[in-house]
Parts: sequence; structure tokens; C-alpha cells
Amino acid sequence: MRLASHEVRWIFEGAVGSTSMVIDWFKGQRISETPIPVEDWPELWREDIYLTIPERADMGIKCRREPSGDQGPENLYVELKGLTAPLGPVRFAERAVGKVEQWVKWSYEGAQVPERLLHLFDRDDESCVLVRKKRIQRRVRLDTYGVDEEVPLETVLSRVLTIELAQIEVDGEGFWTLGVEGFPDDSDMHLAFFRRVSAFVANFPGELPSSRTMSYAEWLTRLKQP
Repeated sequence: MRLASHEVRWIFEGAVGSTSMVIDWFKGQRISETPIPVEDWPELWREDIYLTIPERADMGIKCRREPSGDQGPENLYVELKGLTAPLGPVRFAERAVGKVEQWVKWSYEGAQVPERLLHLFDRDDESCVLVRKKRIQRRVRLDTYGVDEEVPLETVLSRVLTIELAQIEVDGEGFWTLGVEGFPDDSDMHLAFFRRVSAFVANFPGELPSSRTMSYAEWLTRLKQP
């Protein structure tokens, strides 16, 4: 499956749970007249293996293996992302500036995953990084006329914006991230993306500086640098 998207992501050191203000803020944002209950933090960590490419932050490659239950074969998921255009810093609110980027993503799941790709994700390889994640999300149906509506996460939409708050861990070190993805990346997306992200982060309890915005690919490339 191929998707093109608008994205912005802030990444910080530490544990998001160390301050309830961010979590309470994320869950308390009112998006539409009919509120949707926000999911609780999952009990289990998800594990993604990222393949890093030195000095290249314009490509993201990851693999996830998930048990299918009942001792059946594990489910495989492989995603490849390429940066198509950096759109520069955007000021969403007085204390929120983010570097918005356009990405294109190809994803393959289960039997679609070519077997020959799997040897690339060897945990003992220095180019691979294991990232453990817990996240909560909110999903928004984007309306061309500016009347957006929050919907359940399982809702399948042709125009959608997903907002996530995640706790992440690499080599036992904690980080947290606030990220937003908007699909599809058509001529109407930039304005809709700006409108919805601006409304959501307007009263963020702190600062979201441009210096903390980066994709997972850029962030992991920085972590791998000596």
C-alpha cells in the first residue's frame, strides 16, 4: 500500500508520564461537538526495528513482528518511507513551531513482506535500532470546509489526520514524542493540516520548538552519531 502524507513530529528526552500535564492536555483537547473517549496507555510495549542509513535522514525503514495469537505464525509488517519535500518551519501557535514535511510511505504486511527483506533487520547489526513504543492516538475526519470531526481510531477514512502521543525507549533511555500525520497529501491538505494542528496545540502546557521537530529517521540518525 502506498500513501503520501503531511507530517510534523516533536521528540523530547525523558518520560511523558513524569508530568501528567501533557497527558491530561492531550486527552482533554476538544476537537468536535461529539467527544470520542481517548484510549488508555497500552500495557505492552510495541517493538519496531529501524534500519538506519548514516548521514541520510530522508528515508525511514522499519520492521515489526507481532504475535498472531493462539501460537500461530507471527504477523510481519514492513514500512519504507521517503521524504519528498521539507516544507520548512511553520508557526502553529505562539509557542509551537514545527518543521512540516511531506513523505511517501509504502507498507507491506503478512505474506506481502518479501522474505529477502527480513535479513536486513538483524538486531545485532549496528545499523539496526530497536525502538520500544507505547502510544495513545486521536483521529480526525478532515472537512474541506473546515468542520472537522473526531472519529474512533478504527474508522477508515479517505481524508484523515492522526495525532499521537507516545513514550519511546532506545537502549533503556526514555523519550517521548508528539506527532501528527495527515493523509492524503493533496492540494487541500496543507491548509487543513495547518488549521487542525494549530487548534490542537494552541494551549500546549509548555513549548514546542522547531529545534525539537524531526522525523524518526532524523532522530535515529542523530542518536547513532558518535
